[in-house]
Amino acid sequence: MNPRRCRSGTGVPPRPPARWSASLLLVVLGTAVPLPAVAAPAPGSTASSAGPRPTPAAGAGLPACPPPGPTAPDRAPTGPPGNGACRAAPTRVVPARTAPAGRPTTPEGTPAAAAGTTPDGAGTAVPGSDAAKVGPAAGAGMTDQPGTGIAAGRPAEDADGYRHLGAYSENDYAAVGATLQVRDTGVRRRSNDFVAARVMARADVAGRTRWIEAGWTEDGWLDDNGQHVYTYDSTGGDWTYYDQYPVHDGDRVSVVVQSGPAANGGTTWRAYLWWDDRWNLLAAPTLPFGPRAQLEQYVEVYVDPRRGGRYPVPAVTVSASVVAADPGGDAVPWRDPGVPTDTSPDYPGYCVSWQRRYDSWAAGTC
Repeated sequence: MNPRRCRSGTGVPPRPPARWSASLLLVVLGTAVPLPAVAAPAPGSTASSAGPRPTPAAGAGLPACPPPGPTAPDRAPTGPPGNGACRAAPTRVVPARTAPAGRPTTPEGTPAAAAGTTPDGAGTAVPGSDAAKVGPAAGAGMTDQPGTGIAAGRPAEDADGYRHLGAYSENDYAAVGATLQVRDTGVRRRSNDFVAARVMARADVAGRTRWIEAGWTEDGWLDDNGQHVYTYDSTGGDWTYYDQYPVHDGDRVSVVVQSGPAANGGTTWRAYLWWDDRWNLLAAPTLPFGPRAQLEQYVEVYVDPRRGGRYPVPAVTVSASVVAADPGGDAVPWRDPGVPTDTSPDYPGYCVSWQRRYDSWAAGTC
């Protein structure tokens, strides 16, 4: 599992330095480019006095993205989000539904999802979070209307179908970026199987985990054997798909999740995709936590408990993983020991291969 680790023993993770001095060039698709700059912190944050440049609230003034090109980008980003960015519209938004309360608790004290749950019952919990994101809603057709459930806890992952392959930060940061290889997996049609390669920002708020993630996914309930650019956040608990960006086996997509100011003075976390030589803003929910959060980079494999067994996942390469400590601050490679990190446990049949901990690696069937 991936519980938050706290070195201080106080339950509050220690903060990284206020600012890292060295500028980092993020290597994406073989080209060096700066990690996207992060917008100004929300009032009351502790960013350094040097400060980032102010930016408008998420999406304000951004033009709608034009119809995108038919293929994934073959060159790296040329600048940070905000410079020529556009606002993407989802092609499908799948509403969540509330799951029954009163689940038994795990040894960690968090409510657990019921074993063997189906689309007509409760979902199973997201790794490292307090919400579920699997399976079509009751009454929804497997092909046309995928859905989700909201569960109250985090079950034992392997027993309940989840395998989380990758790493998560021990401290809190303001941005994460990575390049994710798309693969054609063995997700079984008309099932709740899914594979998602993604980055995430998450925080515990009032005993529950809130988060946003972005990347690509292949989902059994879509029944199309296809891969899709997606976002998911705990505000609405929705699977949100962006099918105007066609991705296929072997493609590589660059994504960034970063914090910035909300119109109401709070913090918005933004998810971006690089496509057609510009940043495409996918989502900008206002989440109930500040400009820094715990980060994850995972290849997430879910095996539908109703089907059991395993299915093949060709090695998914994750490269150029980076983090930024502060909104508008410099970025560093997500590497050991500079970025304190914990890794996922071993799972039968699925493995992680670390080329360089933790900014270059692969995960899949072994």
